[in-house]
Amino acid sequence: VNNISKEIRFKEKNTVIENPLEIPSGYLVKMNPGQNIVFNKNGYLSSKSPLIFKGSKENPIVISME
Repeated sequence: VNNISKEIRFKEKNTVIENPLEIPSGYLVKMNPGQNIVFNKNGYLSSKSPLIFKGSKENPIVISME
């Protein structure tokens, strides 16, 4: 989280979200090509901010559930 630019990025290429992830308004959430996000049964994403997902054919962003 960069509080100066108000950007949130996932640092790890593979991220497991195990608990609720709530993002307040006023931020910009960015996901990079090749990012893999896995939600377990207790995890979810709720955002009051814009989400920007920039994948590609070669490096898609994959979002899945366990």
